[in-house]
Amino acid sequence: MANLQNLTPYKKGHKSTGGRPKGSLDMVALLKKYLDTDYTNINKKTGKKETKKFSEWVVIALIKQAAKGNVLAVDKIFDRINGRVATELKGKLTLDVKKLSDEELEDIVNGN
Repeated sequence: MANLQNLTPYKKGHKSTGGRPKGSLDMVALLKKYLDTDYTNINKKTGKKETKKFSEWVVIALIKQAAKGNVLAVDKIFDRINGRVATELKGKLTLDVKKLSDEELEDIVNGN
């Protein structure tokens, strides 16, 4: 559990050594890059080469899985077509952190 007394700010001039190197692509950028590239596949039925965008092959594979009865694939397709079903939240939550005392904040941090 976190203890508020143990929390200290970074010292002046502190530099984090972790993280992604500058200029490198994040996961979304990499996916977009590779999904937009051409990919050649051999059609098992005809034996002919077919070239399509990799994203098209992914969609075809997803549809094939759905046709075989894969419920997760069907779910993904419906989510993409109709949008995700929203989860209904019941009740009302309002919390003004500025009005909480230090003890109340500490209880929240400690899970009490």
